[in-house]
Amino acid sequence: MFRHVLVTAGDEGRCTPCECSRPYRSDVSDVRWALTEPVFTEGQARRTGPGTAARVHDLREIVNAILYVNRTGIPWEYLPHDFPPYKTVYDYCEVGGRRDHAKGS
Repeated sequence: MFRHVLVTAGDEGRCTPCECSRPYRSDVSDVRWALTEPVFTEGQARRTGPGTAARVHDLREIVNAILYVNRTGIPWEYLPHDFPPYKTVYDYCEVGGRRDHAKGS
C-alpha cells in the first residue's frame, strides 16, 4: 500500500499511488474511504461563491493529514512534507469544525 498523491501535470488531477512514500498508520483505509468519501465530496460540492477556490489538493490526503495531527498531537506547522500544506489542512479542519458547531452538534 502506498500513499495517494494528486498528479496534476496532464493527468486531469487524478489520485495515483506514489511509489516513494509509504502510508502512515493514521491514514484512512481504502474501505473506510469508500464509505466516507461521498460525505466529503458532497460537502465540497456545496462550497461555492466568493472566497472558494477550486480544489488543488486531494481530499483524501487532507483527511489523512487531519487524522495524523489528531493521532500524533503535533502542531500544524510540523505536518510532514508529504501532506498538503499545513495551512490548507488547518483551514479544512477549521471550516468543518465551524460548520458542525453551527449545526449544534
